[in-house]
Amino acid sequence: MFRQQPSTTQQDLHSATRATWARFLILVVVIYVGTVIAGGLALLYSPSARAELSLGNLGARLEVLGGQCKQGKIANGIWFQEQYPHNLDFSSRCAHIGFSFLTESHGPWSFGWRFAYVDLGTMRFDSVFTMRDDEHLLLYDGANCDPSTMSGCLGHGRGDQRARGVSAGYLTERTVGPFILGAETGLFLYDGRFHVAIDGQGASSNVGSMQFNWRGYQLTPYVGTTARYGYLLLMAQIYGRVRAAEHGCGGCSGFANGSALKLSAGVSIPF
Repeated sequence: MFRQQPSTTQQDLHSATRATWARFLILVVVIYVGTVIAGGLALLYSPSARAELSLGNLGARLEVLGGQCKQGKIANGIWFQEQYPHNLDFSSRCAHIGFSFLTESHGPWSFGWRFAYVDLGTMRFDSVFTMRDDEHLLLYDGANCDPSTMSGCLGHGRGDQRARGVSAGYLTERTVGPFILGAETGLFLYDGRFHVAIDGQGASSNVGSMQFNWRGYQLTPYVGTTARYGYLLLMAQIYGRVRAAEHGCGGCSGFANGSALKLSAGVSIPF
């Protein structure tokens, strides 16, 4: 199938489906986060907790970090093809702003929760490709382009993709020498967006211009590790699958589609 703008009816259907999925995912995360907070408050204000702990020594902290992210690419043949020129930038600057708090301790281990707003940054690509996906293994110069079917046509696409959202995770920490080392696992609800502008390439200039804008809310698990020394915090996190795709839009997806790695450094301020 060649790349074409969906009809108005398709766009309305995709928008309605996307809105339904978004409400469902947001509801799931709200219930999850609400349950976590309720459980944490119950522990914080239980008689035993009040007798033994205060908010300060529970390790409640504001965390602000910045760093570098790298995401996985979609398979060869869709938004780039190995036999044609392409420039894919899967690295981006990213940010993490949130807070964490501990609710209990068992021996040398402490346990709690981390909530954050996460921006995995913006990736960009610039590539030449066949306009029909089923011709991605062929090598054309565009001279025999048929604009009515897009057979034999080449396109030049320039686009960007980003993902940002909120995460909620369960963490554990322990002191090792002068450091506090931690591990966590949780869920990341994010808004994935993809934009691309396509023009005919070379002899396929009669293809004309077109644009695609896709957006959808996705939910993926993540795992991470941390190392803290005083106010300094180092963090590494891996997100299961990060993409930009519309629910109900079949194979609609941006050029990045896979796991994402976030390496960041910043400050952890107790409060």
